[in-house]
Amino acid sequence: MARLDYARYLLRYMLKLPELRTETFSLLLAAGGDVPTVKLSGNGDAEAVPKLDWTLTQLHHKLLDASAHSVVVNLGDLYFMNSSCLKAFVAWIYKVRTAGNAASLASSGANLAALTHLP
Repeated sequence: MARLDYARYLLRYMLKLPELRTETFSLLLAAGGDVPTVKLSGNGDAEAVPKLDWTLTQLHHKLLDASAHSVVVNLGDLYFMNSSCLKAFVAWIYKVRTAGNAASLASSGANLAALTHLP
């Protein structure tokens, strides 16, 4: 039980990350529970790419420092992501997985289907 309390402590106090907010896009980190949750919302267009890439890199280092073994990504409010944002996101998921951790995607079926649909 002490290990779980320590893990909660690490997630709550070590995962301090500035929120990414533009007029049309945001990435928020919630670390109050056992597993950190990343919530993407809005329109991931060209304006968001450099900030998203930087934020995901910082998040990855913070997760490793906190010994987090998994992360949940909530895409429920994300309605568009251009190819550059998608590349940054997929590269981050790859880093999470190759570090031996788990990443779970959470979304309504319609949003995820629209995000990954290619005409």
